[in-house]
Amino acid sequence: MLTLVKLKNISNNEEIINWLINLLKESKSGPLTKEINFPNKNFFILKKDDTIIPAYIFCKKDEAIVLWVHETCRRNGYAKFMINTLGINYAIAAPESFIFWSKMGFKKISTIGVLRMKREKDDKRDKNINKREIKND
Repeated sequence: MLTLVKLKNISNNEEIINWLINLLKESKSGPLTKEINFPNKNFFILKKDDTIIPAYIFCKKDEAIVLWVHETCRRNGYAKFMINTLGINYAIAAPESFIFWSKMGFKKISTIGVLRMKREKDDKRDKNINKREIKND
């Protein structure tokens, strides 16, 4: 069973930050920085049963600031699960992820500075979202 886990006080947890930075360094994509502004953002990791999946999302309300899934875990529905479970309607998208966001029903609304996208309303999708399971850690 997939579960989103919201991490609290991540700015004080060096072990988690270093683990994520190492995953990103091993990855061919993803922001390779320690300068992500943690405060005032929700940070979720993904668990499958008792295993942490190398995927995470930073969001602010219904906007995805950073969504990342390790290359070896892509095409398993993990990103889609995080987006749907959190009710994400806006995204700041990296240019190389434009096709992914488009397939998720997002349309480009701005390219000034960053690529910003908005999800189009989909009543069928909204009705089919299962009970959302989010845990605080």
